[in-house]
Amino acid sequence: MRILIPLAVFFYSCFLPAFAQHEADNWYFGDYAGVSFSTGSPIPLYGSTMKTVEGCAIASDKITGKLLFYTDGLTIWNNKHQIIKNGIGFKGGASSTQSALIVPNSGNSLQYYVFTVSEAENNEFSLYYSLISMEFSTGDVLIKNKRLNGGVSEKLTGTLDCAGTGYWIVAHTKVGGVLYSYHINSTGVESNYRVSNYASTATEYESGYLKISPDRSKLALVAFGEYKVELFDFNAKTGEVTNCIPLTISKDVAPYGISFSPDNRKLYVTYRNLTFPKGYGGLCQFDLSVPNAASIQSSLYFVLQPSIEGLASLALQLAPNGKIYCAQNNQPYLSVIENPNVKGVGCSCVNNAVAITNNCQLGLPNFMDYIFNQDGVHPLAPCSPPQAAIQIDSGCVNTALRFSDKSKNVLRRVWTFEAGTPAISTDSAITVRYSQAGQHNVILKVTNDNSSTSDTATAIVYPIPNATAGADITLCDQETTQLGTNPEAGNTYSWSPPNSLDNPSIANPIASPKTTTRYILTVTNEHGCIAVDTVLIAVGVIVAKVSNDTTICEGSHVRLLASGGAQYRWSPQTGLSDTTISNPIATPTKTTTYKVIVSSGTCQDSAFVTITVNPQPTAKAGARQNSLPWRKHRNRRSSASRIYVLMATNERLR
Repeated sequence: MRILIPLAVFFYSCFLPAFAQHEADNWYFGDYAGVSFSTGSPIPLYGSTMKTVEGCAIASDKITGKLLFYTDGLTIWNNKHQIIKNGIGFKGGASSTQSALIVPNSGNSLQYYVFTVSEAENNEFSLYYSLISMEFSTGDVLIKNKRLNGGVSEKLTGTLDCAGTGYWIVAHTKVGGVLYSYHINSTGVESNYRVSNYASTATEYESGYLKISPDRSKLALVAFGEYKVELFDFNAKTGEVTNCIPLTISKDVAPYGISFSPDNRKLYVTYRNLTFPKGYGGLCQFDLSVPNAASIQSSLYFVLQPSIEGLASLALQLAPNGKIYCAQNNQPYLSVIENPNVKGVGCSCVNNAVAITNNCQLGLPNFMDYIFNQDGVHPLAPCSPPQAAIQIDSGCVNTALRFSDKSKNVLRRVWTFEAGTPAISTDSAITVRYSQAGQHNVILKVTNDNSSTSDTATAIVYPIPNATAGADITLCDQETTQLGTNPEAGNTYSWSPPNSLDNPSIANPIASPKTTTRYILTVTNEHGCIAVDTVLIAVGVIVAKVSNDTTICEGSHVRLLASGGAQYRWSPQTGLSDTTISNPIATPTKTTTYKVIVSSGTCQDSAFVTITVNPQPTAKAGARQNSLPWRKHRNRRSSASRIYVLMATNERLR
């Protein structure tokens, strides 16, 4: 497809370590243009004999980075920039978006498949493959133009399969929502292929890019002619494409280039704005880390606006340095996205960032982007049996123990913690507490689509030591007391504050505080488990207080009250309910003075209280009134009754 757009483009990049593989060290594209990443940073690369408007592909040795061959989909040149034997007449096209894709032959390290899709102008719309041998540096064609399918668009991408032993090649139909996935193993291209149908949001998919994410989990494409972007899940085990999420930039734009970030969490799209003159386009970003389709659409961020930047839609391509580059049409520069993993303005788009040999056109080399995955290239979980591994922890009773799943190829997990809280978890890392010391089993069962396995480890839970600082007491001035208790083997002891202690590092030091002090005892056992206790030593004068003297009748009782200390001792014990409490009941038979000794520690004071006991009165009445020592009084105010009052004449009975 020819897109006649004069322009200059943009870009940004993020700091990432260089990738270990070197398949993408050399780039040839556009009007004999080239750039090399062999030193990490892009530098001009000379020598190309290829002139192409859009599609191209190039192969370099993955160990050394040495150039092997390159193609525009029509012709193949070797590293001497000569056409290889029988190297013309392939079925791609210089104006096909992704004219060619080079795939290693996993059965022969000196051979490569070259897949091609034709440009729309020749109306063939077919997918072909050829097999190239680089046994000799001049190159040779072993199989040429073997047709796989018809009715396809200019879109062509691929990736490593989930086992890491073969590859998937994916093409899209020109019309309607159909994707074809072909698997290549060590014996060749498999005859059976996967067809993924979906409810398309566009009718015509002729041009624009198709890419699979570096981690092989997502697929994205654009429909240039109908202003559409579509995002899918990709199954690297089966080649199936599912769960179409249509994304909208604007009804007035035509998207063309597309690329995932190295961390697979951002999607970038270049587009042409149809309401502006030709050559005006922009760049936008979608955040794929958000939880659902609506959130992805809402995350749309315009990195470059056409009304400001004056850019048009061109190819985007990840590079070995972790940055994304963009062609600048008819310009001897590449634009760059400096920080593609960063959301929003921080991705940092720079125009004219890299000077190259000769001019760009619309396209850049077509690579399988799995080689740019920032976490490395490895078999995916669904294609390998799980390997269970527990990172175990040990610790003290009631402390947090941390367990981590270090398994490989895991899709699901279940932890079981014997005697732990929680007892079960599905998290990859979990904090557990144990209330009992001992050895407790930890079981981790992991599964994926292939099988399940488990690992068992032992968490050792150590006991907490005993910390006994002693009972709170009061000391008299200049007195001392011994704190704590007898030491236990294997424990270390630390008292704070250490001043006024004869030895703050033993279990039972002698304390000589000058003022009231709270001592803190920290006990640590041989496993590092800690216990803490405190004791308050009050320093002061004991003042004994007791209830007031009182009088009772013989046979009665009264409660005595004393205060001012921690211990009490009463004497004499006669008539007391308890001689060792602060409030005994006294029932003396005669007047008695009680002494109470109030103490706290070795400090003591005493007080006295007297209980006066009066005898009970007696009364006698005889036959002769005049013989009684009483006086009779008549209540003259009442005619209804008479009241007599006996008045004692004995003063002791009053």
